[in-house]
Amino acid sequence: MYRFVAILGQAAAAELTVQRMELRPGADAIEVCYALLSPHTSLLRSLLARPPERSVEPLGDREATELRDTAIPMVVRAVVLSPGLVYAASMRVEGATLDESLYRLFDLTCRSVEFLDTPTP
Repeated sequence: MYRFVAILGQAAAAELTVQRMELRPGADAIEVCYALLSPHTSLLRSLLARPPERSVEPLGDREATELRDTAIPMVVRAVVLSPGLVYAASMRVEGATLDESLYRLFDLTCRSVEFLDTPTP
């Protein structure tokens, strides 16, 4: 796991995390994204806020599922490389919004991920 925290101002911070996880066989990327988002949301927020936006974006040299939740604000990308092996990248912002410049930083980080001990596609 790689974690980087940046202070954005007096009361704002961004946390960028890239991790390799072993999960149960059969887990898909969308389940991983929701599992990483869930500790940072509340029941009230999940009922009142818009659902996370879903898209397909790059993670390393693969296509990954992305969930972008503006209510938290947090974005997660995950890709299942083989049964039970998942790579995920996430960025969570506290005290500010996930603006375009932070999202670009997240996107560049995701594109530069190198997978260890996995066959090439």
